[in-house]
Amino acid sequence: ARLNDVDSAVQCSAAESLRQVGAEAGAHAEDLAKCLSDDNEFLRHCAARALGRIGPSAHALAPTLARRLHVGGQREASAVADALAKLHGSSEPIPRSVDASK
Repeated sequence: ARLNDVDSAVQCSAAESLRQVGAEAGAHAEDLAKCLSDDNEFLRHCAARALGRIGPSAHALAPTLARRLHVGGQREASAVADALAKLHGSSEPIPRSVDASK
């Protein structure tokens, strides 16, 4: 529920908590994906990092993450690339030039 708070600091804190939980936070993957379209770049960064820690069980969200690869700032893009790699079961970040939605 904290991911849906109106305060982006609360949302970031919730995303960070889910990142620390890792794969067991899979039930919250859809809510984290919704945070990727928020106006707050730091929240998008936190949500991408949390999705990466959830890993392959959140693979269905790869297209949502991939759409963020080329539109955010460098910090967000780095978190998205790392998350996409982890969703695909790799430890190497996906380069920004690759179509990672597949």
